[in-house]
Amino acid sequence: MQREEALRRADAVRRQRAQLNGDFKAGRSAIDEVLTDPPAFVQTAKVADLLLAVPKYGPVKVNKLLARCRIARAKTIGGLSQRQREDLAAILAGRAQAHRSQRAGHARPPRSSQEPIAGPIIPALAFGWTPR
Repeated sequence: MQREEALRRADAVRRQRAQLNGDFKAGRSAIDEVLTDPPAFVQTAKVADLLLAVPKYGPVKVNKLLARCRIARAKTIGGLSQRQREDLAAILAGRAQAHRSQRAGHARPPRSSQEPIAGPIIPALAFGWTPR
């Protein structure tokens, strides 16, 4: 009886997490909001697994972000300290804001073909070398 109840609860948590992952991918939920006030079913999820569900966050970017915030890869959402939670949410909120502003048309305009490229094209010419 206890085992069946535990299986039902675990299945419910898996379904809720799958729904949250789908919400991240569709843009209906923001990771920084989930980190600042995590629901009960997210408390036992690994931080790295949750970050991997966010679009444009692969293993390399997630590992760099975790290292920057001094968070172990095996850390759960419920096990984060207040400082770690705030640092991670602030970084993710800043990136999300930058991404939203780029999508709204505030991105830097593309370089025109007439604009010079920075630096010399042939490095040898920059030092005064000339062909014979």
